[in-house]
Amino acid sequence: MFRLTYRLLRRHFHVKYKSNYRHAKKLFIFDIGLVALTFCLVGLTIFFFLWKPQITDLIDLRLSMGANRVLSGQYVEVMLQYQNRSEHYLMFPTLSLELPTGFIIDRQKTPTEYFSNDFEFLGLKDIPPNESKKYSIYGWLWSTPSAENHITANLAYQPSDTKRQEQKISRLLIKLPQSILAGNLQISPMALTDQTLNFTYTLTNTAKYSVNNLKLAYSYPEALESLNKTFNLESGQAKSFVGSIKPTQAGEINFSIWPQIQINSQTIDLEKSSRPIKIYQPQIDLQATMPSQLKYIDVNATVPIQITLKNNSPFAFKNIKIKLSPNYANVINWTKTASANFALYQNNQLIIDNQSLTKLFSKSSDLTAGEDKNFTINFYINSGFSLNPNIANAYLEITPSLQAELDAPASPIFEKTGLASRLPLAGQPVFTAQARYYTANGDQVGRGVLPPTLGQSTKYWLFLQINNGSSPLSNSSLSAYLPAGVALTDRDSVTIGSNVSFDDKTRKLTWQYNGQLAPNELAGIYFEVEIKPNPQDVGKSVTLLEKIIFQTTDSWVNKKITWQKDLVNNILPNDDLASKFDYKVQSSL
Repeated sequence: MFRLTYRLLRRHFHVKYKSNYRHAKKLFIFDIGLVALTFCLVGLTIFFFLWKPQITDLIDLRLSMGANRVLSGQYVEVMLQYQNRSEHYLMFPTLSLELPTGFIIDRQKTPTEYFSNDFEFLGLKDIPPNESKKYSIYGWLWSTPSAENHITANLAYQPSDTKRQEQKISRLLIKLPQSILAGNLQISPMALTDQTLNFTYTLTNTAKYSVNNLKLAYSYPEALESLNKTFNLESGQAKSFVGSIKPTQAGEINFSIWPQIQINSQTIDLEKSSRPIKIYQPQIDLQATMPSQLKYIDVNATVPIQITLKNNSPFAFKNIKIKLSPNYANVINWTKTASANFALYQNNQLIIDNQSLTKLFSKSSDLTAGEDKNFTINFYINSGFSLNPNIANAYLEITPSLQAELDAPASPIFEKTGLASRLPLAGQPVFTAQARYYTANGDQVGRGVLPPTLGQSTKYWLFLQINNGSSPLSNSSLSAYLPAGVALTDRDSVTIGSNVSFDDKTRKLTWQYNGQLAPNELAGIYFEVEIKPNPQDVGKSVTLLEKIIFQTTDSWVNKKITWQKDLVNNILPNDDLASKFDYKVQSSL
């Protein structure tokens, strides 16, 4: 097409212009321009003759939610008004709204017969010139505060003087400042690394209607999982939630928590409650040290504990409290220990507070940046104690722990467990020596008359026992003597070790065990003796055994143990059924 046009114009130029005119080229271009201009003028004339302008500028469409401030979640009336200022009818009109996701239509006041589920007003008729009409829908508007949303109105129509469709669009910008749900976050502005920081968040429904399908969200990933549960709020109800975070790095964070609501299958964030939190990382060394020259701990001992406290942090601490906790609380004489160290005793712990530290140092108990404190606490051991039967080769271990606050308002409490110190604990075997006529279980082992009677035979059993403690015992032995008038029968029994030996000349009884008696094991030496009281015994108790000596070695701490008892007579223990009889020798039955 282009080539054909070019050829025709070229031929026309050569035939009509080039051979006839001196300035053929200029004249040809001028003529072609005049022809083109003529065509343009003709085209424009036809266009303006046929063109009919749109009348949208004469159609007014306004959106409003009133003059009052609107909150997210508030019940609102969306008002829509149109006015036809043109001279034409608006044929086949449709009026529709595009609503935000968080708008819940109140179908009681905005029925579907009036405003359809497709968001279109029903029943519109042709709009005559100069007609003005108002429409309203009602509902609850939920939107993230300070976020921008729009309500868009669309009026589509066909002017009566044309078959062309036109539409008028109006938009209402929505930027809600707050919500009907008022949140209040209470949390300390200071926190410590690796320590739990609790917070309380209270959410109040200020509206006159209930709000359902709520959930909490938060900016810190380690807040309590329990905050994720869905809940409802009645009108005027306030609900509090308790959670915690555990920062791991020093610095500053902005902790936020806010409610979310599920609307039309969409989650909408509501107003946030935020607090800046400054996080500190304390660096404190705490150690308890027992003296190296002390090899083990025994009854009635005094154990000095060296406490070393050093603040490596660039900030100070106040309200310092040190707790010293032993692993076996019944070993310690708490009354004496607390009194001697200006300390308190609570829950099996020795508590050294500000007052205690002030008395120990005779100066301020605060711990400044870079400062170290060293002091000694004396622990006093009870005169006797027993441990759980399952414990063997025991240590006494003292563990220090610290509580302190930063030297700043509203400081959280810093807690730290320090390095413990321990020493072997000497076992506490229990030695007993007694006469019995009945065992503790009620079995009769004695024979003869009771009470013992002049010239009559009465037989008792002597029970000599080692109830071992937490340490193994080695090289255990027993020696004792039979008084004159007391005879050893041929009945005896031992649970471990050698049989009982008796020397008639010296009247000495012996027993030994060269092996190792295990922790919490019982060694029993039992034998029978017989008495026939003489006249000089009448009205007296009878000595059955004397000069009793147990010897053994605590293998755990390499401590030699010697236990002595002057004598055992025929006064029976209370749990012996024969203890109801008089122990004094009677002259006759």
